[in-house]
Amino acid sequence: MTASATAGLYSGIDFVLDIELYGVFDLSVKLATVPFAVNPISTSASWTHPIALSQGEEMTGVINAGYDMTIGGVQVYYYLNHILPKVSILDFILDSANSKILPSADAFSWTWA
Repeated sequence: MTASATAGLYSGIDFVLDIELYGVFDLSVKLATVPFAVNPISTSASWTHPIALSQGEEMTGVINAGYDMTIGGVQVYYYLNHILPKVSILDFILDSANSKILPSADAFSWTWA
C-alpha cells in the first residue's frame, strides 16, 4: 500500500490535433508541455498490505521525502485507429431496422455497387 502527498506549483499546456477521415481513419496527436513545475515537498510512504501480512508476508515499510523541479518538459502522445468504423451499441439496440452496424453509403464519396 502507498500513500503520497505533494505541495507545489504546476503549469501545463496541451496542444491536441485530431484528424478524422470518413469516420474510418482516426489520428490524435497530443503535445503536452510543462513550462514550469516546482514541488518543494514530495513525500510518500509504502507498507505491506494487512491481508498480505495475514498470509505470512514480512512487514516492510518505506518513507521517501524529497523535491521535484521541472522546466520545459515536453511529452508527445499519439493514438491511431484505422479501418474500424465507429459503431454505437446503444444505437444498434434501439434502432428497429438494425441498420447502424456500418456507416451509411452517404458518409463516403462513392456509391455501393
